Amino acid sequence: MGLLWQSEDNRFSHLVELYVQDSSKNRGGIKESLIGEAQKLLVDKIGLECLLHYAPILDQYGFFVGGPWEKADKLQPRLVRGTLMAGGDMAAAEAISNLRMLAVANENYYAPSIPKELAKGYLDEVIAANLDVLYVPETEEARIKGSLVPKEIRLLFEFIAERHSSPDILAFLTDEIEKLSVQRPIITDKIEKLIASGIASTSKNQRENTKFHSFEKALMAPSQLAEQYGKNYMEALARSPENALYKEAEQLCRSMKETGIVSMFHVNLIVFAAASYKLDLVRKLLGLSKEGFKRLDKHAELVKKIIETAIKPETKQTVYSLSRLLERDIFTGNFVEILEELLNTEPCQAVERKLIAVYGDSGIPAETYLLAGTVSVLGQPLGIGQGFNPCCQSTRALSYWAQKNPVFLLELILEAVKRENIIFPFEGHLIDSSFLPVRDLDFTIPMDPVSAVLVPLLDAIYGNMIKRAGFRGGDIHKVINPEFHRQGVLSGFADKYHNGDFSSLFYRYYHPDFSNIKISGHLPQPAGIIIYSQDDSALGAHAILIQRIGKDPSGEVRVYFYNPNNDSSQTWGKTIKTSVAGKGELEGESSLLFDEFLHCLYAFHFPN
Repeated sequence: MGLLWQSEDNRFSHLVELYVQDSSKNRGGIKESLIGEAQKLLVDKIGLECLLHYAPILDQYGFFVGGPWEKADKLQPRLVRGTLMAGGDMAAAEAISNLRMLAVANENYYAPSIPKELAKGYLDEVIAANLDVLYVPETEEARIKGSLVPKEIRLLFEFIAERHSSPDILAFLTDEIEKLSVQRPIITDKIEKLIASGIASTSKNQRENTKFHSFEKALMAPSQLAEQYGKNYMEALARSPENALYKEAEQLCRSMKETGIVSMFHVNLIVFAAASYKLDLVRKLLGLSKEGFKRLDKHAELVKKIIETAIKPETKQTVYSLSRLLERDIFTGNFVEILEELLNTEPCQAVERKLIAVYGDSGIPAETYLLAGTVSVLGQPLGIGQGFNPCCQSTRALSYWAQKNPVFLLELILEAVKRENIIFPFEGHLIDSSFLPVRDLDFTIPMDPVSAVLVPLLDAIYGNMIKRAGFRGGDIHKVINPEFHRQGVLSGFADKYHNGDFSSLFYRYYHPDFSNIKISGHLPQPAGIIIYSQDDSALGAHAILIQRIGKDPSGEVRVYFYNPNNDSSQTWGKTIKTSVAGKGELEGESSLLFDEFLHCLYAFHFPN
């Protein structure tokens, strides 16, 4: 292998030659110069090709000896991004190490201490851990928001992914997609990015007849007509006979119900059906039950307006939310009246600016996002997610109201949309969010439109309640929860640090074998849990909703709960891992065995 690399800058290749030939103490200085030059080569693919070419030579001549990259079997794939983000010499050495592994995986370099399968498995994990930064378009909007990982890091991951195609990557992707999709989140950006990354980093043959392919089809071509006509889909619908349209609706419905993923074709068909007043076709597409269809039939004009206003390509997931909403028995006179008022309400300029900041100035009216968000939170109360924002109390409250008091939630949305402020009573006083400091959220993390508008205001109200309540000799949520949630919170309260009979109280009121009280009629109820580390040290408190108590398929009693985090599949302690599927969970629920949940529980409400 020749040492002279044919590129515009031969300084790096010259330094490699000096490094190889020099065995004196000067080698350390040459190594420092090499790393400095390597940093300059990380900025484009020509430079990365150069580093890939020389990484094996550097490895052979002890470049990694004595450093954290020496033993390939000890490398930590999930630490790669952090090291690269740190920049400087460490980042350059990390990049060269990963390119060395790429050379081994592609059989361009034989290293006795690095088996090919080890290198391939390592790169599989590196790619899987960094899929969120792969293939992201570099837009001005993203730059302003600061959502992009530095270009050099994204470029390196792309470079590796383009040259390391392994079906094993699909296993990582599929597991992550399944785990997220089964929870039926309102915001599916991450799921769609994972699918796009899988398509970009593997060949079509690798994806055929895999579970991943079913998710790919759900997003890209969920029906025969979609697969056959693609961009000409609307024209195909217009000339299709009734029986073909119903078959199409059934296929799209099946895909949506099985995966929770909505495609552009769902949007096209439901808009087509609504415009043609084909209620049966809407019913078929949404997969409505007899009761759901009765609501659709009774409120046909309202649903048609919702479809026309709220369902666009940018809000396509609303199709699924609408199907869930029509199955809920909440269409009272007040509910319909306020929903119609919201349909005809133009948001104030402050709310409009906020939504543009979150979703971009794409020309989609703010009313579209607001109505889509309203349908989403009412149709999928357990699909509301806080992202990484520290707002679990407010996100939990949205889910609580969407479940127990949807009319109040609609009133709250309407109030915020008109004036960008809300007013809450607290112990005889009124708290007006317009007089409070309102902290904005990190909108680079996807949130639904209702959360984007309401959560900052709710956080301000909640914080003021905490301030007003002060110290009262126990957990302050005994006072805050009933006031903040407005109605339905049970008056009894216990916390682990002030109630010696805490565990027995929870058994007495919540365990079906010990309680004479039908707690189910009072659920959901707010509760507080402590998340523990692997060594059982307390990491912090978190707000959840206890949804129900029941026996799982194996007959064990479990607590089923709503977790405001976007991904509710989590480790809460040394041996405690929450379940999101397979243990009797309903859509959007998490669960733990009763005693595991009790171990993490620190505060709950009960009938007094």
